[in-house]
Amino acid sequence: MKQRTAGYGVEHLAGCQCNCGESPMWEPASARLFWVDTGERVFHEYDPGSGRHTPRDIPHLLQSIGRRKAGGWIAVDVKGLLLWNHASGESRFLGYPEEGKPHMCMSDGAVGPDGRFYAGSLNFETLDAPEGSIYRVDKDGSIAAACEGLALPNGLAFSPDGRTLYVTEMFANRILAYDFDPRTGTAANRRVLVEVPAEEGLPDGLIVDREGFLWSAHWQGFRITRYAPDGARDRVIELPVPTPTCMAFGGPKLDELYVTTARKGCSPEQLEKYPKSGDLFRVELDVQGRLEPEFAG
Repeated sequence: MKQRTAGYGVEHLAGCQCNCGESPMWEPASARLFWVDTGERVFHEYDPGSGRHTPRDIPHLLQSIGRRKAGGWIAVDVKGLLLWNHASGESRFLGYPEEGKPHMCMSDGAVGPDGRFYAGSLNFETLDAPEGSIYRVDKDGSIAAACEGLALPNGLAFSPDGRTLYVTEMFANRILAYDFDPRTGTAANRRVLVEVPAEEGLPDGLIVDREGFLWSAHWQGFRITRYAPDGARDRVIELPVPTPTCMAFGGPKLDELYVTTARKGCSPEQLEKYPKSGDLFRVELDVQGRLEPEFAG
């Protein structure tokens, strides 16, 4: 059932009721969407052709996924990074860069324009502590820090030319930009691109479209905002649930925006008022997105 929200058709697709749906990923070969529930050991698949939603129980508490050139996924578990295939169940653990720090865990991730994978860490005991880092997974599986000193990095994206890294610093209510060197996989010249007002919720998942504009989900903000590359607000899409978490461009023309949401963080009153919290939605766009790159390792 479609409803018009701020001039856009927002369609409810799947009643998956995720604790915290995250990291939606469009897989062009199968024309299907995959995503994780960061609070449950469940992996989700949605087939737009049939409208079928398939949840799978898995042994990992995944936080995010990235497409892998060799097939399957590079994935972030709370306690490390791994290569994993949902079809065969095979996995290979790559490492945990925050080992020995019991207050730290891994979070969101994205494949860079250089074919490497980048994933953030956070202090789960003190969410606004600037102890988070972005770690780089090289093609040989080795792991190194790319940047540090972040208050819950949760949303990573790259400009179309591969020269800028964007990071959502969720508990500082802002989106940062770095100069990015795709040769070395290093980030420098940190600067604030967007300051998000507290009344608009916390910035969460982040992706970039073909024109280089940023799309940011607002946790407890009932909205997605599109920002220009200079940080100016371009448009707002209002959603019928409090907590959108992340987005993916999909469809044959990559002009459909798939949106994961969460029940986590909602009050009992909100869950009663917005029972579709945690479900999957789709927004029809008038712009084209970009296909997320594949991990080359």
